[in-house]
Amino acid sequence: RTDLKIDIRGRHAVPQNGICHEPGTISPPPCIETAVSPVEFTTEGVICIDGAIVPGGEVLDPFDIRFEKGRIVEVDASGKDGLLLKKLLASYDDENIYAHVELGFGLNPRARIGRGVELEDEGEFGTIHLGIGNGITFGSSIRASGHIDLVVRHPIVSVDGKVILQDRQLSL
Repeated sequence: RTDLKIDIRGRHAVPQNGICHEPGTISPPPCIETAVSPVEFTTEGVICIDGAIVPGGEVLDPFDIRFEKGRIVEVDASGKDGLLLKKLLASYDDENIYAHVELGFGLNPRARIGRGVELEDEGEFGTIHLGIGNGITFGSSIRASGHIDLVVRHPIVSVDGKVILQDRQLSL
């Protein structure tokens, strides 16, 4: 039920390994991820969120969200977790909170979704997360009053037609 297209042409990955080498940089452990910002306003399609909402916690009632022109235009709020996201988005009172600004890949083999540490939720190896809202730390020009990550547990990711992540295995 997921079919999402994200344009990352010309963008560079932003690794977050928990070590900061320059003053003013951010790399919070135990996240351990790499992320890339999509070209602004290009993400299209539907994705099922079944891992976590950060902030918010583990998703126990998976739900779909739909993107058009890089923005969330629909959240399936028929269940508890979809409703939580819909209310969280509205609470920011900021149209830019709906913008897709990050595609992140969890790389921490010891991280586990649902242990109560939100940065761990998005860092679990083999997962991806979509960041929405503020994206300036990932190379996006979009600024918002907050940032929310939406985690997918078992994604299949292909780049230029080549599968690079499936069954929690990276193939680079």
